[in-house]
Amino acid sequence: MPISFERMQKDLEILSSFTDPEKPYTRRSFSPLYEKARQWLWKAMKEAGLSPRLDEAANLIGVREGAEAGLPPLIMGSHIDTVEGGGRFDGTAGVVTALEVARSLFEDGHVLRHPLWVVDFLAEEPSPYGPSTVGSRAMAGRLRKEDLERRNEEGETLREAIARMGGKPQQLGEPLLPPGAIAAYLELHIEQGPLLERAGVPLGIVTGIVGIDRYRLEVRGEQGHAGTVPMKERKDSLLALAEVLLEVEAFARRKAEEVPFVATMGWVKVHPNHENVIPGRVEAVLEMRSLAHEALEEGERALRTILERVEERRGVTLRGERTDRLPPTLSDPRLMDLLKEAAEKRGLSFLELPSGAGHDAMHMAALGPMAMVFIPCRGGKSHVAEEWADVRHMALGARVLRDVLLRLDHEDRRSGPAGP
Repeated sequence: MPISFERMQKDLEILSSFTDPEKPYTRRSFSPLYEKARQWLWKAMKEAGLSPRLDEAANLIGVREGAEAGLPPLIMGSHIDTVEGGGRFDGTAGVVTALEVARSLFEDGHVLRHPLWVVDFLAEEPSPYGPSTVGSRAMAGRLRKEDLERRNEEGETLREAIARMGGKPQQLGEPLLPPGAIAAYLELHIEQGPLLERAGVPLGIVTGIVGIDRYRLEVRGEQGHAGTVPMKERKDSLLALAEVLLEVEAFARRKAEEVPFVATMGWVKVHPNHENVIPGRVEAVLEMRSLAHEALEEGERALRTILERVEERRGVTLRGERTDRLPPTLSDPRLMDLLKEAAEKRGLSFLELPSGAGHDAMHMAALGPMAMVFIPCRGGKSHVAEEWADVRHMALGARVLRDVLLRLDHEDRRSGPAGP
């Protein structure tokens, strides 16, 4: 059976309906809306010939067993949770595409030699508990004990939330699958940038996923009355943070002329946060991203120097702690070649480009060969309600992924563990 554009469109529309109507399109992980969407996806997996289950990390996995025992699984997937006020395609497009590929194989009566898994990873987006890519981290053994003890604003821990979603957090820590346990992992995703649309190209072959370093910063100055403390006597923590951010931006601009590199401060909390009070304390999270590990190392050294310099200049106390490090991840060369060959055989043009966003794929690469396909998104916009992609591009990507799956299944005759 062919890949069905209309069926994919309907799946997207259904999943888009699971949203907070006041904040389209919001479907945060661990929320009642998220659980309802997963209930629908569970049913859709069964109708596509898959047997759905939850693993210890509450990843939703639809499995279709292969014809030969002992072969490692071929895995496709992404995530259906969103950021607040996010879009209909980020993550969801990858799940819908994987579901349609599995459905087409099932309706065609085509049983792969390898097991086929379609995965909806738990909490790919930053969750109310802090960490992002929760499910794929756990699958690769990268979810730390301290991550599990982080709490949301209501006081619930991530450990408790995973259990509420049907997982078994007491069994997390070690990889749920051993390295080398999968035959391949393939993921379709919107680009979340403008390059494919500008080039008029329907597909992108991802060369790698940037590494991400996150730092929690704290500035302690002196709180005071906004009208009575002279400017020259102030120790304003917010202004000190502003200087840090501007110096980091200057470093990032210089480094970006050498290698792909970005730095962002997207979360700031000011204390006491009153209009007539000089801020006495500020907390912030700074993020650096690059495909070059050396650039991230240089960024950390630059940040330490900047903090010391601003601390001395402003008379405040500045602290910076790296809270997360996700190393750069390169795509598997063989899988990239197969994707390019499949696209060329179908007469589809493509670009090779890195991913500036993190994805579940970067953790799955620890378990076996990984590659990603990007499709264009309108205006390069993502994480906004107006995020949009052409479902016809999704269908093209689905056909390429199906071609590669069939070729891998035919050619790859290595045996190995099939996972739990």
